[in-house]
Amino acid sequence: MVRNALIQSTDISLAFEKTLDFIRTECKAMLYVVERINRECGSHFDFVVNSIFPELTQCLEESSNSLFFSGDPDIFHQRYTHWLIFLEQIQSILSKSSGQNLKKSKVYQEFSSRWDLVIYFQIRFQEISNSIESRIVNQPFALNEDKSSLFKTMIASTIFQSIDRCWQTNIFLEPLSQRFWKLTLQCIVRFHIWIESFNTKTVDTKFILNLYADLQTFTQEVKNVFLKVILGQRLASIILLSPNITVDLTNILDQTLLSLTDKCRTDLKNLAIGQLIERCNETLHSIQEIPRMYRKTNREVSLTIDNRQVKKTP
Repeated sequence: MVRNALIQSTDISLAFEKTLDFIRTECKAMLYVVERINRECGSHFDFVVNSIFPELTQCLEESSNSLFFSGDPDIFHQRYTHWLIFLEQIQSILSKSSGQNLKKSKVYQEFSSRWDLVIYFQIRFQEISNSIESRIVNQPFALNEDKSSLFKTMIASTIFQSIDRCWQTNIFLEPLSQRFWKLTLQCIVRFHIWIESFNTKTVDTKFILNLYADLQTFTQEVKNVFLKVILGQRLASIILLSPNITVDLTNILDQTLLSLTDKCRTDLKNLAIGQLIERCNETLHSIQEIPRMYRKTNREVSLTIDNRQVKKTP
């Protein structure tokens, strides 16, 4: 049954669906009998854990080519997500004791360990971090031409999109929650470091003022993603098990964003003011040079009004 499903399609979700249907229908009577015998005789035989699950994993490994291959992150994410969904569904079918036996079984642990989540995250890390570094290297001071965008500068837009991407459904995996959270904070810190390191003499005042405004928008939008997506969706199951984590994560994010908004916005404001003062000084210096330049002409100082400078009125 499972083998035929894998032959017909490379989508392993079909194999999982057929397995669940088989357990719900064909094995319903068998599960009832086994449970009754275990209860009356004090035995501990688990039909699903000891018979069905080992057969399923064997078929998957033999029939599906490169099942655990993480080189293509999109396919890996799809397959691993189907695996997690299957585990949730089979847990709902099994009794509490059978569910615990499944997770303790050698077959389950060996099969689960073959999903190389570390490699998957490394690929995603490179994709996300490279997009930021590419922007920093290529036109970091570009203004955003998309008038519908929330951000006026491309650097702020790029870094926010990178953070948002960490938590998208086709990227995020719950077992990697801690790593994606750390990457989120690293993106914010990278933004801070870049602002403090760019050459102030080559930055246009218009860009500085737009970036100053973007930092406030950036903070607000990151907090929105944090509340609605990260806490509200991606980490919901983890928060149920450990409610206090919400306070810890909130404090960490607030501190990270505070260093960006307060310190960097103050620096940008002072930089813009400094550039304006410098331009005013240049203008004043030019005015102060007028008498000296006039003396070099060896002309007498004019004490009368030049008729050409007087605008006649009718």
